[in-house]
Amino acid sequence: MSTNSSITVKTSDNKYLSIYCHWDGYLSGVGATLIEHYYEQSLVEGLIGLGDISTLGACIKSTEAYGRDKGEDGSTEAWMYETYEDVLECNNREFNYLWDGTQWLCNNEEF
Repeated sequence: MSTNSSITVKTSDNKYLSIYCHWDGYLSGVGATLIEHYYEQSLVEGLIGLGDISTLGACIKSTEAYGRDKGEDGSTEAWMYETYEDVLECNNREFNYLWDGTQWLCNNEEF
């Protein structure tokens, strides 16, 4: 069974771009990978640029994206939200990761 999550970045214009991740969304999976490998704005923006992903890898190249790697069409691009509360409300995932520009938060908490 998969553990879904959302991965979100706060943009320079104070909006939120968010993608879906299908596998390993728990703290010791996606959470640990984000902290260890996606620790600056440019890396996070590159990840979000992939759109929705199946699995998160240690780098963009090893991350499996629905559009780029699986050839899926449709709604695989990142979604734009006005507030982080909108992200949480619309995604309804157990784990919601946010890069706030300096650190990762999960469901509005440091981890």
